[in-house]
Amino acid sequence: METLSSIQVLIEALKKETALLFEGLWDSPKAILSLLSRLHLKKNVLIITGGEREGRLFDDLSFFTKEHLFSFPAWETLPGEEI
Repeated sequence: METLSSIQVLIEALKKETALLFEGLWDSPKAILSLLSRLHLKKNVLIITGGEREGRLFDDLSFFTKEHLFSFPAWETLPGEEI
């Protein structure tokens, strides 16, 4: 996958530490781009989502990597409430 020209362009942009903005992506491509960023930058990546639908990104990330991931619940969640 990393041999695709579009992925190579992304990797080069990541190496330059350029600010990148991706819009209109489905959930799985978001996860793949996030993991590629993590692999090539060798830094931690923080992903903040705007709602429950975007929160499904955690499931996709878990599918594509064996690295330990953290998910923090919404601030409105009360102790004992189901998430």
